[in-house]
Amino acid sequence: MRKEQGLTQIELGAKTDLSQVLISDYERGRFAAKPRYPH
Repeated sequence: MRKEQGLTQIELGAKTDLSQVLISDYERGRFAAKPRYPH
């Protein structure tokens, strides 16, 4: 999705307040996002 929008990891991080490292880890499957508030 990020690449389809033409965004770099740094640009996405700036828009979402996430670090480039976190985005990279997520894209590589090294990090699984967890919901903030469990249902």
